[in-house]
Amino acid sequence: MGYSAFRWTGEKLQDLRRWYATTENKELADILGCAVSSLTAKAGQLGLRKNPEWMRRKRREWAINMQIGNRRAGNPGAFKPGHQRSKATQFKPGHTLNNELEEKRRAGLRRYWVINRDNRRTSALEKLGRPVRCVTTGQVFPGVRAAARSLNIPSCGIFGAIKRGGTTHGLTFAFI
Repeated sequence: MGYSAFRWTGEKLQDLRRWYATTENKELADILGCAVSSLTAKAGQLGLRKNPEWMRRKRREWAINMQIGNRRAGNPGAFKPGHQRSKATQFKPGHTLNNELEEKRRAGLRRYWVINRDNRRTSALEKLGRPVRCVTTGQVFPGVRAAARSLNIPSCGIFGAIKRGGTTHGLTFAFI
């Protein structure tokens, strides 16, 4: 089944301007006879926005409907009456972790994050990436992200160039 292009007539544009702020997109698209994506694209082009108060009411309505659906499905909420958290994970004002948990938390942070010389937090995996060489200039980098940052090139472009054996931004790269 083929689709025909939807034409925005003056009357449909007037209806869009009039109802967009306080009507759900799907409902308005059905009324106008167009796709939701077409409606939202045209509204964006015209600079139309949803009414903030109407959106607050809709979000509240959606949340209530989700709660009702969860109750019907047998999911009453996060905790059942009488349920207590583990003492090790219960945080209250003035509560401190025991030494064993605090050491595990610190070890985890050390494993995944490294502070650079310029006081910027970066992933340790980024530092341990496969070394990359720019064949064109001869520069060697500790990883793709480091090369991308240094040369101001998107890392996905460098990965793509290596994968297909081509170039990106006039440069050729290879894993070492």
